[in-house]
Amino acid sequence: FDNVGIIDYGPDSENSKHTIHVDPTEVDLRADGILHTVPPGELASVRLGNWNPDGNAQSITYSLVVDTATQGILIMKYAVVLDNSGHERYEEPYFRIEVLDSLDNRMELCGQADFTYSDAVLKSQEVDSWHLTTYNGEEVAWKDWTVVGVSLMEYHNQKIKIRITSADCGQWVHFGYGYFTLDCANAHIETEN
Repeated sequence: FDNVGIIDYGPDSENSKHTIHVDPTEVDLRADGILHTVPPGELASVRLGNWNPDGNAQSITYSLVVDTATQGILIMKYAVVLDNSGHERYEEPYFRIEVLDSLDNRMELCGQADFTYSDAVLKSQEVDSWHLTTYNGEEVAWKDWTVVGVSLMEYHNQKIKIRITSADCGQWVHFGYGYFTLDCANAHIETEN
């Protein structure tokens, strides 16, 4: 995980690897023109990766010191687009989300989400899960916006990291990328009498 800086030529560029999408009406053409690049209710999303199969991987890591009074729950929203590589699983395009503790260990419960194309095909039969389509003659799998909450209560006053990674296939011919948003909320339930 070397720091080489942000590669951003804007959301329309296939060369952008870390870019922000702000138009809630914009759709991803590689996902049937159905997947919105910004999830409902959000102002923006980050796209990590692109549809240019240049054999690269890219990552973004966010660090925060947890204050459970205001940050008891980490809320992640993500959507994924993966090209069909037909390769062994270890060479396929992927999208990964990791929540790490102060020692860079993955948190035990809900500390990782990891997706490859073959995972997507297996899960494409599930309701509201993965969708299969064709783009430029290639089969593409895409996952619509999904929301995940991770409890941070046991990490009060500790530094944690959220690391998101996307990668193309190992043979430089198939792409993989995803969109995400991150937010925190308190973990208190309030009721009205």
